[in-house]
Amino acid sequence: AEYMGEAFFLSVVLMLILLGTLIFLYVSLHGGEPNFPECTRTYWCVAFPISLYLGWISVATIANIAITLLSVGWTAGQEVWSVVLQCVAALLGLASLVVNHDIVYTAVIVWALLAISTKQAGPPSTSALVLALGLAVAIVLCALRRLVAPPKVVTQY
Repeated sequence: AEYMGEAFFLSVVLMLILLGTLIFLYVSLHGGEPNFPECTRTYWCVAFPISLYLGWISVATIANIAITLLSVGWTAGQEVWSVVLQCVAALLGLASLVVNHDIVYTAVIVWALLAISTKQAGPPSTSALVLALGLAVAIVLCALRRLVAPPKVVTQY
């Protein structure tokens, strides 16, 4: 059991390194500007896959931290921490949507929260479903806003 805890801890460290690298790429790519217009090759070949991968690794890192805590026997307030970690994921998705108008990253978070809501029972399931639905509404609102006022084209890269 001790070996498993060490293996999980090492995987968390590696995931955090990967997450940090992707965050660096994401921030460098966006340069503080909203997302690239979806009609550009840069969006589909660079921004879209980085957003998708960053979303996936964000969710996987949160899940890995939770599994690592369980592997070392930490179960105090397990339901509370599950809800807290779901809120962290939702806040990351909302921040990405508000700051970078990044529907892709937020959609990955919605997918993960919906998966949690179907696999768990009790308060964590309900909170995941509520957060997922809230983020889905935010995505729709962001998409509608983009239809009305498309983002300016970013010329750097």
